[in-house]
Amino acid sequence: MKTIIYLLPLSSLLLAGCASTTSTVYPQGNNSYTVITTSSAADNAASAAMKKANKVCAMHRKNIIVKDHYVKYQGAISRKNKEIVNTATEIAGSLSKTFIPGMTSDTDYKAVVKFSCK
Repeated sequence: MKTIIYLLPLSSLLLAGCASTTSTVYPQGNNSYTVITTSSAADNAASAAMKKANKVCAMHRKNIIVKDHYVKYQGAISRKNKEIVNTATEIAGSLSKTFIPGMTSDTDYKAVVKFSCK
């Protein structure tokens, strides 16, 4: 049992590290922008959105001023059920020593950053 306890956090970190992100910048006029990023992990979506926003302002040699930001779960099943299914598949994969994909999608989380460059 202790082996599973140690493997679950490790496999969660490995899966989170592999999360892909997609970011889109929407100009709003007057040096204001909105970045929308999707990812299978909330923290990856949030950090990728902020990196993209900073990059936009850096390209204009200006400083970023964040007006609003949030991360929203938009997965096909509830977040609680997703965690249960993913934990069960991680345990089954650990016991069978094979990879069993969980219920994740590259669009499960949406991060939005509204900002301006000054």
